[in-house]
Amino acid sequence: YTFIPYVVTNQKKVFCCDVGTMMCLTELYQSNFNMEAFFNPLTTQLAKLLEGTSVSSSGYFREMIRSDIRKAREMYHGKQLSHELTSILQRLDSVECLSLDIVMNFLLSYRDAQVSSPLDAVWASPLHR
Repeated sequence: YTFIPYVVTNQKKVFCCDVGTMMCLTELYQSNFNMEAFFNPLTTQLAKLLEGTSVSSSGYFREMIRSDIRKAREMYHGKQLSHELTSILQRLDSVECLSLDIVMNFLLSYRDAQVSSPLDAVWASPLHR
């Protein structure tokens, strides 16, 4: 979790500040003190934090898919492997989650499962619709 210390001014504006600054906030509450010159608005700080969220979560999701494919290849063979790969494919809700190595791993895994055509399995997946 990320802790964001903040302060609400007399003018009802919210600013981010570091913890050390929060100790001397009584001096900063003077009505003529311009906090905007020294602190970022809380909305700006939150926007910066959220910008990287989708990138890191999709990276995490890709790694999870890679791991699931590896586990399936280690644990299953034949039709069971094919069934497990299909269930992994069904969890993918967007093509943006795919990368070249994930597609190659799926195709190689379907080949190892000796599915009649690995592409048939991919075309039948929810991603193709």
